[in-house]
Amino acid sequence: MHQTKTGTGAVGIVAGLISSMSTEEFAIKRTRSLRRIRASSCLLLLSLSAFWLGCNRVPKLVDYPEYGELREKHPQKDLPPSIVILGTMGEDTRVAAPLTSQWDPKLILQLRKVHVRVENTLRGNPASPQLDVFYFTFGMSYNGPPSLGSWQPGERRLLFLQRDSGVLRMACDGVGSCARKVKTGFHPDLKAEPGTPLADALAELFLTKGEGVSDSEFAAAIVDGQSEFQFVSGREFGHVDHQYAVAKLWTLSTSNVPVIRKSACYSLEISYLLACESEETLRQKMQTEGPNNPCVLSEMLGQPCEDKAKAKKH
Repeated sequence: MHQTKTGTGAVGIVAGLISSMSTEEFAIKRTRSLRRIRASSCLLLLSLSAFWLGCNRVPKLVDYPEYGELREKHPQKDLPPSIVILGTMGEDTRVAAPLTSQWDPKLILQLRKVHVRVENTLRGNPASPQLDVFYFTFGMSYNGPPSLGSWQPGERRLLFLQRDSGVLRMACDGVGSCARKVKTGFHPDLKAEPGTPLADALAELFLTKGEGVSDSEFAAAIVDGQSEFQFVSGREFGHVDHQYAVAKLWTLSTSNVPVIRKSACYSLEISYLLACESEETLRQKMQTEGPNNPCVLSEMLGQPCEDKAKAKKH
């Protein structure tokens, strides 16, 4: 009688087991195996779903009112912002469906998230050099100052941030008053030591030439920077602390680069830095260093504060 040779190895063993089992036993074992596979698959899917939801959860954030109202009516919001950084903007994505502002029913807002690479920290501890920052921008047609989200990838911005519901968010919503454009380049050595006044760190940022900008670009950035410094100082402190900025501009006004010197002189001559609180600083510098300074300062320096204010209007 001819016999069929059974295979060797794992395949042969399995074949032998199958041949030794009845059809009913094989069906039972097969059903149990399929159930185990299905159970394992379900657990895997649940784990992956939980991981995905954890990474993509929508934080329970509420839009801020206008910044002035927020400072005045909501002191519990821990203002001024707990974290101030200079960073470059990265991928920007929509997080949730548009919603109506809780402060103004006419406004439709959109919650978004932008990835930020931290270059410098001026206040607080961002905890990581790579951040995801949430913000509300307009989800409707809008005409006005630049809004949050109006940046380009790689653009350098000064950001004022708050911690809220376990995430970082912009310290303003809608209009981009807490995300200011910085044109003075990369500042690898700029770091605010503990106790450094934020106004001094801001003046250093806006009035120091960084890497990656030409002399002419920095000269233009001086004019823009002093305007930004004034805006941010007024926003954060309610006034402009000119002292350190005056010292920075005075130094720049003696630069051996004509285009930089011209911009610095312009800023000292007709800018906001000729306010009363900084006038004494300028007077002292004129007495000690004035003869060697190429700037021709206005006769406004000799006017009383009230007369100077009138002259500015004209």
